[in-house]
Amino acid sequence: MGSSSCPCSTAQWSRVQRMKSAPTTTSPRMRKLRWLTDSLGGAALGAMVYAIWAVCVNWHASPTLAIRSGLTHWVISTALTYCDAANMRYFFSLGRTRLEGMALALCAGLTLTYSVLITAHLIVGTPHIALTLAVGVIPNIVYCVGYTLLLSRTTHKPNSRLEARATRKDTSPSEGI
Repeated sequence: MGSSSCPCSTAQWSRVQRMKSAPTTTSPRMRKLRWLTDSLGGAALGAMVYAIWAVCVNWHASPTLAIRSGLTHWVISTALTYCDAANMRYFFSLGRTRLEGMALALCAGLTLTYSVLITAHLIVGTPHIALTLAVGVIPNIVYCVGYTLLLSRTTHKPNSRLEARATRKDTSPSEGI
């Protein structure tokens, strides 16, 4: 497998791996919170609440369809929550500043989540997709904003473009002319 198969450069990939493996915070609470938000167990627990809601909201259509919608929602939400953290870390790393990284991560997290959820519910035939997803909109926005804030606090990144320019090592030959 060549390097052309990866959509990001080697430098970007190594930056994402460092962000994932070694948060720069020294606070034990923040490290524990970061671990919980990055773990599969944390993702499964959070998704369980929405799966129960999906079953309740679709129960009147038929118990079988409601359970299928709930299980689909639980599996997809667990996978999305777990993968969304990696997705947001990647997009956060693309930003040159904290604010840019946070904006990219937030937009990517929400777009991925709702694109996949709507598609999955259309495939399994969930009768009330909007109602099924409505309960999770605000918590999902809170999660995405909170996670991007957590990334901002636990990852070193310049606060502004001026700071980014000042700390970037420019290797252009015209420097100093």
